[in-house]
Amino acid sequence: MSYFKVENQIFKVHRHFLARDSIYFQELFAGPLGDFGTSECEAIPLEGIGITEFECLLDFFYNGMYRQQTFSLSQWITLLSVSTRLSFDLLRAHAIQSIEDSPTTLDPIDKLVLATNCKIPEWLAPAYVALCQRPNCLEEWEAEKIGLKKTVQIARAREAFRDANYRSRTPSPMFWGRPAQLSPVQPMVNYQAARAARIVDEVFFP
Repeated sequence: MSYFKVENQIFKVHRHFLARDSIYFQELFAGPLGDFGTSECEAIPLEGIGITEFECLLDFFYNGMYRQQTFSLSQWITLLSVSTRLSFDLLRAHAIQSIEDSPTTLDPIDKLVLATNCKIPEWLAPAYVALCQRPNCLEEWEAEKIGLKKTVQIARAREAFRDANYRSRTPSPMFWGRPAQLSPVQPMVNYQAARAARIVDEVFFP
């Protein structure tokens, strides 16, 4: 057992799960701090980790592996964030899959922030496409979350998407399916999604 200091709170935790699944803790225990943690006064500090995050991490390892279905989307997001920073690769992959499989849809702005902070490149394009097609423009608080550069790029993509829709109201025949398979609205939806994806590629991934 080892003592860890997270913010101003002391945790007494068995090293087994930490050393087994995390490169971060493997290196920590092998380094100079590895000899500490035997008492509260020598608790190993975990900088940059919040109490709620560490509690959620411990809850997963001590209980969550047996009742994962009870974890909420917000808990999986917390686990994704902390597992990324503490190098729990298997947990990180599991959190990503659980967020993708969640019945609750993640807001495109939140998904974009997560993709950037947690280095999930496959989430970027779908988030940009969703924001490109969204009827309403970015709110001020959303712009603050993603930064000036991304806000300008999204505005440029949205403008290009709307200009393209204005110039061409009729979808290309190549996107039309057989009448028995698609409703009259579906071909236009498919065409606009493909158009938005093309514009996103041009603006964000030239």
